Amino acid sequence: MLEQRIKAAGEKPTEADLQVIAKRVYEDLLSSLCTQRRSRPADVDGYSDVNFTMIDYFQRLADLGGHASLCDPEIQVRREQGWSDERIRNLDTIIWLREQGAYDPLPNEMIDGQLSRLGYQPTDELRWMAQLPLFESCRDAYVAA
Repeated sequence: MLEQRIKAAGEKPTEADLQVIAKRVYEDLLSSLCTQRRSRPADVDGYSDVNFTMIDYFQRLADLGGHASLCDPEIQVRREQGWSDERIRNLDTIIWLREQGAYDPLPNEMIDGQLSRLGYQPTDELRWMAQLPLFESCRDAYVAA
């Protein structure tokens, strides 16, 4: 009942609210990933590749504080860190798909639903605030999967 009350316009989520959102997204994503994997156990190798790519993607988002294109200097640094060309290509593909609007691992609808559940009217600023802790939560869900 308390979560259903609409917050005053301009009210921002507390750290506790953001942690609730992050925990819910982690649990929902992990449940979804595990259900997918259980439904097609023969595809285990493909799931591993996807998991590692998404772990890299969400770790990068956490490190950068958000989305950014993959540029040549960063590619060089990744190579110096021992990343294979395939690993770099996989990361670049996810980034490119998001930039093209073909795939969004953190769609506004998902974030809006979480904000609304806590009584917030979603805005770009509140989406951004809610999104920041989700980078690590989503990474952790792929690690656990």
